[in-house]
Amino acid sequence: MDQVTKREKIRFLIHFAVFAAAILLSAFVNARMITGFQWWLLVSLGWGIIVMIHFLYVFMIKPMLVSSKEKKV
Repeated sequence: MDQVTKREKIRFLIHFAVFAAAILLSAFVNARMITGFQWWLLVSLGWGIIVMIHFLYVFMIKPMLVSSKEKKV
């Protein structure tokens, strides 16, 4: 069995693509606003942390858990 399934990889890539599109859109909207506050940076920081956790889980933590489970069997 593949340690990280194809479905999990696709879900992460979709999550990342939506994140990137939303950040670009947020930056564009913020650039069009008159205010000088760069609020899109807060959005990218918060959501970026979540995307990083998702990446770590799919590509690092889950494979370690699966491999340790397979060693016990």
